[in-house]
Amino acid sequence: MICNLTTFRIVILILLPCIYLIVFQVILDGKEHTEITKDTEIYNEHDNDTKPHPYKKWKYYKAKDAQDGIKRRFPAFIIIGAQKCGTQALATFLDLHSHLHRSRQFEVHFFDKRLPKNYSYDWYLDAMPSVPASHMGFEKTPAYLDMANPKDIYNMNKDVKLIVIICDPVDRAMSAYLHRREHGIFPNNSEFGDVAINKWGQVNKTCDVIERGLYVNYIKKYLKYFPLDQMLFLDKANYKQDPFAALRTVESFLNVPHFDFTKVLYFNSIQGVNCVVPTPKNLEKINKGKNRETIDSKGCFDETKHRQHPPMSLINRNKLQQFFKFYNTELSKLTGVNFTWISYDSE
Repeated sequence: MICNLTTFRIVILILLPCIYLIVFQVILDGKEHTEITKDTEIYNEHDNDTKPHPYKKWKYYKAKDAQDGIKRRFPAFIIIGAQKCGTQALATFLDLHSHLHRSRQFEVHFFDKRLPKNYSYDWYLDAMPSVPASHMGFEKTPAYLDMANPKDIYNMNKDVKLIVIICDPVDRAMSAYLHRREHGIFPNNSEFGDVAINKWGQVNKTCDVIERGLYVNYIKKYLKYFPLDQMLFLDKANYKQDPFAALRTVESFLNVPHFDFTKVLYFNSIQGVNCVVPTPKNLEKINKGKNRETIDSKGCFDETKHRQHPPMSLINRNKLQQFFKFYNTELSKLTGVNFTWISYDSE
């Protein structure tokens, strides 16, 4: 009898910790389920088919982002495109502003490449600059315009401002072609007409150098999530002609103090481009970070940023202009911006 009682007590002593662990895990799982449900509701407040991010949710980061002090913060604005339309120059020049600070990486590619692979917001935050609450951090990834899902950016921060610098899609197509040929996507012995025009003599709508110039299609997707006044559309032609006026427009859009860009930028008449005044302070700021494209000792970008385009045949140019004309008109109606190249009527 005593032996049996002793055995029973030993069994109880052995099982008791296991019982406590099981009860504790049940309570913990219930709490975690509640938190995930709440976070999922926050994440899905705009689009019910969006899955919650598998890591910490935006509510957690938003609270930390509001704290005072110099720290890494999520971007207050993003330059989302368009590719080959001057995003690099715009981002570099804005980085010289006393209240604006660019991401540590040249192009972050979080929403088009890394988020779909379940990269966390911690990774994204680590790519951002450390700034005080009164300043703005930003990043530029031109692929976001046509390759990212706008709802992912919305679910990160519905108040983030978006800047799109747009250029003539015909010239953009040539620039994109040269860029891709230089990187081995197209053969070195190929010509622009080989990829832009198909074998039936029509515009090759499936080629990405053409497709990525259909700006209105992508902007419509963004406007499903962001109001028009939260997006700024710049014309590259106007920006190139008068960068100071364009930069003042950006300042007003962002509601930041005016900065005298005339002290940090100049026009290089030999290269025919706008450059950074090459002081040690300016060069240090814009060249720091991961995978940044450096500028030369004169403060200008290398030739890949202002390639000389080979002549385009008048037949091909006319075909492309006629193809893009409808989309350009729709773009102007949608944004309310009368882009300089919108109709090609003068050509």
